[in-house]
Amino acid sequence: MKIYLDNASSTPMDNDVVEHMTKISTEIYANPSSVHSLGQKAKAILEDSREKIANLLGCSRENVIFTGSASEANSMVVTYPYSKIAISAIDHPSIHEIYEIRENVTELNVDSEGEILEKDVIKAQENGVELIATSHINSELGSITSLEKIRKNFKGLIHSDSVQAIGKVNHSLEIIDSMTISPHKFHGPKGIGILIAKDQVKLSKLILGKNRERNRRGGTENVAAVSGAALALEKVLKENRSEYITSLRNYFEMRLNENLKIKINASKNRAPHISNISFYDIDGELLLFKLDMNNIFVSSGSACNSGSIEPSRVLKQIGLTDKLNRNSIRFSFSKNNTKSEVDFVVKKLIEIIGKR
Repeated sequence: MKIYLDNASSTPMDNDVVEHMTKISTEIYANPSSVHSLGQKAKAILEDSREKIANLLGCSRENVIFTGSASEANSMVVTYPYSKIAISAIDHPSIHEIYEIRENVTELNVDSEGEILEKDVIKAQENGVELIATSHINSELGSITSLEKIRKNFKGLIHSDSVQAIGKVNHSLEIIDSMTISPHKFHGPKGIGILIAKDQVKLSKLILGKNRERNRRGGTENVAAVSGAALALEKVLKENRSEYITSLRNYFEMRLNENLKIKINASKNRAPHISNISFYDIDGELLLFKLDMNNIFVSSGSACNSGSIEPSRVLKQIGLTDKLNRNSIRFSFSKNNTKSEVDFVVKKLIEIIGKR
């Protein structure tokens, strides 16, 4: 029995998405920039997918840009040489690393629940910040950033890393200027990112080359992945499984609280699929290893930070001690998980740690 509870890192592709992409890959394999008829068929699929995504998200098709990943899409936004930008202290590395390489970047602090401090947003407005970039949902905690509160106090550009948000919480392009999406987080393909950027958003061209994505990046578009992404997006918005996933997470946390000494991190305002748990009685790395030995697959944090021997920057920012930081495990759920899987995981955790 294998139980996958690392869905915030990546999700298994839906079978119909795999079949759809396989058909395109084997039948419409031409370069979409080629002028012959097969190339034009590929181009039609590319543009039809762009139109579908625009309609699903409520934006203009001209604002939909396909990239190689959401990290690339984030980087296209935050690396543009704005005079001043601000980012959240707990942002994904593809946003936060700009703070380490540029002097004109302000870090917005967060409270113990991972919410950006309102006073820092007001200060950013007063200091002439042009762009605030932040994650709508933090990938380690699941904490939700109120984009409405940011817009209330900030008149500049707002970029939302919405990678963890799609299909989990409501989103609106009305109050933001750009957003990034990663289809492999909602049962679509890897190797494809989607950037929604309104006309007023300026972008860096990170990959040289002409005539791709309206000259915003170089490289041949992955037509099968783009089409698969459009199908996965359509499905996740139509299915709306958030209530079911929330019930699994809540049941899991209830069972843990009944049997083990734990701390649920940033528990007040969260997305439905993420549960970041600090265990008082076992080292996190050891627990991760023992769960893996039992074919239970979880994470110690964001997949982009896995392998680091340093305590999580995100958990440190919300005030966790080094011990609880190191003893933290992220469990993340999807529509494919079941209550019986949760019961099995809780049983194994009790066996490994010992009932309190």
